[in-house]
Amino acid sequence: MLLREVAAPVATARYKRVLLPRHANKNGLVYTLILTHQNQNRQPPYTLKISKTPLMIRALILDMDNTVFPTNTISDELFEPIYQLLEKHKDKVGEENIAEIRKLMSKKAWQKIAEEYEFTDELTKEGADILRETTYHKPIDPFEDYILVKELDIDKYLVTMGFTKMQWSKVKMLNIESDYKEVLVNDPETTEDTKKEVFQRLMEKYNLQPQEVLVIGDDPESEIKAGNDLQMPTVLYDRMNEYEDKHATHHIHNYSELAAIIKCYED
Repeated sequence: MLLREVAAPVATARYKRVLLPRHANKNGLVYTLILTHQNQNRQPPYTLKISKTPLMIRALILDMDNTVFPTNTISDELFEPIYQLLEKHKDKVGEENIAEIRKLMSKKAWQKIAEEYEFTDELTKEGADILRETTYHKPIDPFEDYILVKELDIDKYLVTMGFTKMQWSKVKMLNIESDYKEVLVNDPETTEDTKKEVFQRLMEKYNLQPQEVLVIGDDPESEIKAGNDLQMPTVLYDRMNEYEDKHATHHIHNYSELAAIIKCYED
């Protein structure tokens, strides 16, 4: 495991063995610097050891909507009050845009849709007021292949973006909270942080390196982009074959492909 030793006249070390932060490189190796005193009096010089260990996937971060379950199975019922609101404002929204917005409701945050379609402040506020209190109270079925993710013996974290009450109601109706070490709802109403910042905090909290965490999701512009920006390996879950392979480290259509991807980081 030891690669080499070099003399290092470092006068700041206070302990016989000091582990410095790990550094991972793109070849899948983690280098750990270890300072060791050469005498009992803890005086310079010290020995600097560089240890090399193989990098493995230690955790998964998953998105929820369209990654754990198909949102179109609940969207019509969940967003019916919003659809009525859009009809009420169709003279300002544009009738031709309403059909597009209905499709986007299960994919994008209300705030982003409002900005993209230049909603009035009144419409944006009315919609947010409705969605802030919207919850779902019927059982939700995950994708049939989700069981293959659930059965993986690895720490999992769920990071989902949306209104807090709504997203937590989905988690409860899916009955998946116990599948994860931690569930985080990133609510655009309460924070300006993107998933990138959430991922960073998770890694700091659980002492994870970016190359040790596999990010899984369906949206190239959300969790996949966040993972790519942080140099984390990413998996685009593309059930309907909507995207090209260029967006993520790995591109899958079924979770039966996931175990092999994790294993390839062990070889």
